[in-house]
Amino acid sequence: ANRAIWTALALALFGATVALFKPQRAGTGRRWFGKAKPQQTSKSTAPVAAPRRIAPRFSATTAIAQWWHVLRFDALAVMRSLPFLVMLLLAIANFIANYTIGGMRFDSTHYPLTRLILEELTGGINSVLVLVLVFYSGELIFRERQVKIAEVSDAMPVASWVPLTAKAGALIAVVLVFLGVGALAGIALQLVRGGAPIEGMLYLQGTLINSMYFVLMAMALLAIQAIVNNKYLGYLFGIVLLMSNTVL
Repeated sequence: ANRAIWTALALALFGATVALFKPQRAGTGRRWFGKAKPQQTSKSTAPVAAPRRIAPRFSATTAIAQWWHVLRFDALAVMRSLPFLVMLLLAIANFIANYTIGGMRFDSTHYPLTRLILEELTGGINSVLVLVLVFYSGELIFRERQVKIAEVSDAMPVASWVPLTAKAGALIAVVLVFLGVGALAGIALQLVRGGAPIEGMLYLQGTLINSMYFVLMAMALLAIQAIVNNKYLGYLFGIVLLMSNTVL
């Protein structure tokens, strides 16, 4: 008897739910008690502006602007990434360790002359910069494929030369920033140690000369990634190219 009572009550509640349920928004259905309050509609007196028609322009200026935006986006994405920052700190630490620990010449500590600082920079950060270029040459070429937007990027109204040259420019910017931070670390070391003048033009000359090799290396690594069309095989061929050390 108890089970029959609760079953009948459940069926009654279910029937009432089906009868009273209306798929309408709140306030739009018929009220059971009282009169529904009329909804107040806001009357806007401001004139509605006609939508502006935008005519796309495809000129040399447009291609240059697109190239600059892609270059800036790729360069900032690399420089803000955690692997780049970690390898940059590792390179600076390696440079400082080489200078402080291995900087003894003829059983004496030399003055921090600019030419000697540049020599220590070459030995301290160049090897790390090679790893940066090998890694990010593949990341830049295959970034759109990894995030599954390569087809969308290919469908954009962008000249075919813009993406690749922008990625090359971004990798060149990475080289200059990496070497520039190393030069700033050398200047800071000279200021801390003292006893030697800071030769800014010599820093600029040495950094630019050193960067030429890495710019050629970056172009070769990007070309390998684009030709091989496989990121990991591109890494392998890039390492083989660097180990040969005869082409560049």
